[in-house]
Amino acid sequence: MLATYNFLVGFHNLLRWVVVLGGVWALVTMIRGLATQAAWTQQAGLSARVFTYGLHLQLLVGLIMYGLLPAIGRASTGPIDARVSLVAHAGYMILAVIAAQVGTSTARRAADDRAKYMRSTVAYAIAMALIFWMIPWSRSLIPWG
Repeated sequence: MLATYNFLVGFHNLLRWVVVLGGVWALVTMIRGLATQAAWTQQAGLSARVFTYGLHLQLLVGLIMYGLLPAIGRASTGPIDARVSLVAHAGYMILAVIAAQVGTSTARRAADDRAKYMRSTVAYAIAMALIFWMIPWSRSLIPWG
């Protein structure tokens, strides 16, 4: 069980970079489209999908890890600060996933391209702020490192 958990921690760490880079790509694409009043492109849609799909996969792996914690006894034996931090991390990251998904879903239904870019920009900026705030930057920046 501990080996599985440790693998998932490394995989979750690796996915962090997919989410961060995908989020930066999506946010830059949306801001550029909004600033230039460009038509919605396939690249804009692709960047949105990479970001939101990456977040969904990251959430799934995180929830699996969260479910394994009691089985290996980490949550009950760790310091209170670590347990509170774990709950805050999970809660705010779930809010980031919701923000990104709302941006993607509402942009898809927007009447015009400007509205698509505006809705995505606002939602992705909120999601990225939450992500950057709650990533445990003190951990190794590379998986299994």
